[in-house]
Amino acid sequence: MGNMCGKSAAQPEPLPLSIGKNYKELTHLFSGEGIKRTPSWEAEITRQELAVERERFWGTRSSGNRRIWLQLKQAIEADHLSAAMLLQMGSIAVQNGSMTACVDADGNRYEIPVYVLNDPMRFAEDQVAPQRKAQKSMEVKEIEVKLRSMTTQRDCTVTLSNSSTISELRTCLLQQRQEQDFALCRFFFSGKEMKEEETLLSYGLRQGMVIQMLEAKKG
Repeated sequence: MGNMCGKSAAQPEPLPLSIGKNYKELTHLFSGEGIKRTPSWEAEITRQELAVERERFWGTRSSGNRRIWLQLKQAIEADHLSAAMLLQMGSIAVQNGSMTACVDADGNRYEIPVYVLNDPMRFAEDQVAPQRKAQKSMEVKEIEVKLRSMTTQRDCTVTLSNSSTISELRTCLLQQRQEQDFALCRFFFSGKEMKEEETLLSYGLRQGMVIQMLEAKKG
């Protein structure tokens, strides 16, 4: 995940240059809820490209405390209520009511760009011609994805077709782990909860990408 160590006072991290020209903030419109609420934005990049940019953001954090960055990432991948609870447990305060600027107990400041917190109102592929969309939808292949527990931070690996639905992902996981007590799982990718009927392909999942998993026991 890259070196995120260091205890010097955090300086604002520059946004990755490759997304700057593809970022357009929409005034008077907002996305997200609670501490994850930010101005809405549009992008001229695809879902896959945004996923790469987000991974690059987390992999290049070098100021502040590595543990705090990990807690912030975990909070972003949860819903806004769980995120607020996680920040409170980590003694992390938000400024101006938004996770775009956070401060830890030692006074280190952590800035998180809007494109990491929330998806855009529109992706580049939303504008492509129907023929190109149909072609992209047929790019079906078997991939290996990592499922990371938000509770234990442990990973497990599942191999399945990227045309599989999230419901089928859950079934595959249960068959592999044989732990029926943990059937009530919620999956998150790029800070959003994944819908049962959607496919891995629709989320732009590629080989080796990580899906966050929130487990709950039955009953």
